[in-house]
Amino acid sequence: MTHSDIEPAGFLRFGHVSAYDPKRHMARVIFPAMDDVVSAWLPVAISCSNGNFIESHIDIGTHVACIMAGEGTESGIIAGCIYDNSNTPHTGNKDITCLEFSDGTRLSYDRKNHSLDINASGTITINASGNVTVNSQGNITANSSGDFTANAAGSVSLVADGGATVIGSSKGYVSIDSQFVTIESSERINLLSSSSSIKSSGKIDILSADEINIKAPSVNIEED
Repeated sequence: MTHSDIEPAGFLRFGHVSAYDPKRHMARVIFPAMDDVVSAWLPVAISCSNGNFIESHIDIGTHVACIMAGEGTESGIIAGCIYDNSNTPHTGNKDITCLEFSDGTRLSYDRKNHSLDINASGTITINASGNVTVNSQGNITANSSGDFTANAAGSVSLVADGGATVIGSSKGYVSIDSQFVTIESSERINLLSSSSSIKSSGKIDILSADEINIKAPSVNIEED
């Protein structure tokens, strides 16, 4: 039987998912109101599945609403998931739209406070075939408890209307290694570190209309 063979729906039933096939996106449902009768494999409705598609899987035990064709449990569709007394909405806030996974990863948007939060339990990877642009009318802050690495096949530019400061902690190390190195500022240049290194196989230019301060117990500037 194909999905198009299902007769017009007529009975709304509630139950819990007892088995799930992710390859076919179909599930079996147990109906407590029918003496725990288990349905045949039923398709799970999804918002879009052709061209644009969303793939979201259902867990065993999920409370679902089913529209059945006839009084039996052999044909029908799982129309959607529902909350109940043992599984209530996680935020309960009408202004927050949230996508949360069982491993703790969470994406939420608060339309009242205009705040988008992304919390990942693991790795975040962003791939683009074109340019990636980040614009902000406020400050941009990047914090890492580990290393911070930026790699580019082309040039790397850091442009600031104000000052630019690179600071390495007492346990840190500041290193610049490239074929050509240019550090230029219309104001003061500060390079502060417990150990600093600037290496280039070509030319090294450090240009400033104001002061240039390099403070470190050890400073290496090498040009091949």
